[in-house]
Amino acid sequence: MDKLYEFFSIQRRIFGLCRTSGQLFRLSDCKVYLKTTPSKDWTDIISDEDDGLCRFVERLGEREESLREKARVKGRKMAQKMIRAVDERGYPLAHPAQNSASLTETKGGQLCIAKLSG
Repeated sequence: MDKLYEFFSIQRRIFGLCRTSGQLFRLSDCKVYLKTTPSKDWTDIISDEDDGLCRFVERLGEREESLREKARVKGRKMAQKMIRAVDERGYPLAHPAQNSASLTETKGGQLCIAKLSG
């Protein structure tokens, strides 16, 4: 067991220099293969699943933001409608279908309010 520990301990102290990126790397971090790419091990599978989850969370966040923006726009429109439905004294305006009234002239020339519905 001591020999195995010593073998891996030595590998952690041996460094190399990448020809393409110019970065240092440990020999113990290398994946050695020849002509074909090695089959995926459990760490590669977990890494791929983690990447997929990150992409899913990003899409979910974008969808949530889109829904929130739609709700904001709809809320603003509803608020504008509610504001228009209140007169300057703060009283609700009568909806034409609920409470309609009109001015009519009597035979004597006076104006009176005639309630039509409501």
